[in-house]
Order: sequence, then structure tokens, then C-alpha cells
Amino acid sequence: MICITDMNCKKHYLHKDAIARVVEAGPNWHRISAYVKLFDGGTIEACERAAEIHAQIERTQPAEPAKAPSFDDWFKERNSGLSFDEAHMGDGVLIEKSMKELSRHMRDYVTELVNAKP
Repeated sequence: MICITDMNCKKHYLHKDAIARVVEAGPNWHRISAYVKLFDGGTIEACERAAEIHAQIERTQPAEPAKAPSFDDWFKERNSGLSFDEAHMGDGVLIEKSMKELSRHMRDYVTELVNAKP
């Protein structure tokens, strides 16, 4: 929510998506610094400058979602820095055993991703 003060000193709390356009007013006449056009057709004669309103809107933008780690990074974090290949694909290791381990680790990885908090 952003806060805009009108020329009568009343505060209006608006969701950023309610604002269609913000126009800088001319010289500060009766404390009007900007006109805030709303999608519902209304207009607020704001005391704040257009740049200040824009800054408030920008601050309400959601942060970039956290990037999920790759399987390799996830595996190394849980296995003392060893990659899956280093841990399970060494000389003399049967491919069947390696595939079973890969399947188990992938299930754990996907389960963690699905259960991660946004």
C-alpha cells in the first residue's frame, strides 16, 4: 500500500494497482504537487510530488523470488562438497547402484524444492 495526502490533508492508502497515472502538477498551487488518476475514474490532488509517489510504488514491487539451487549445488552442500559423480560414480561402482542412489537423491531434492517456503 502507498500513502497519498490530498490537498485537504486527508491520507489515502492505495494499492499500487489502483493507480492508472501520476502527473506532476505545475507550480505548487494550493499544496497540489501531483494529480493521481485512479482506475476507478477518480483523481486525487496530491501534496506529494510525482517522483515521491513513483518511489513509493517502486518500493512496493515484490522482490525477486529466491532461485532454487541446482541439483549439483544441493548435493555438494549435503555431502561435504563432493559431487554426485565423485560420491557414486568412482571406479568399480556398479551402474545399477549409482542409478538407485541418483533416484533417491533426486526424490529428496525435489521434495525439498516443493516444500520450500516462498
